[in-house]
Amino acid sequence: MGINTVENAFITGLNGSGQIVAVGDSGLDGDHGDFTGRLSGVTSVTPGDSSTADLSDGHGTHVACTVLGSGFRSNGGYQGVAPEADLYFQAMEDDDSGALYSYGINSMLNSAYNAGARIHTNSW
Repeated sequence: MGINTVENAFITGLNGSGQIVAVGDSGLDGDHGDFTGRLSGVTSVTPGDSSTADLSDGHGTHVACTVLGSGFRSNGGYQGVAPEADLYFQAMEDDDSGALYSYGINSMLNSAYNAGARIHTNSW
């Protein structure tokens, strides 16, 4: 592919400090530990399902950890790209069916923006 050198993103000193990152995905394991003290909000965007738990496959928790996990659960072995950012999580999964609710993207982005997030990830 012509790639001879890969730069380490962590040498920049950027760690997400002072940022709120929004993640829209299945749900979140609120007891995970990698987000302790850094949850700026967790909300369900699924009509009729107020649960924000990650019950079916752990995808939402995995994505959130990849973005801003502190490394707590791995004793510092694995951190997210922005381990000091705060998390605003939007749960999109219906707990009964496991289907992701197709929430209006503009409404979802506006809700996150109003909560202070200027970065939004959608891995669904």
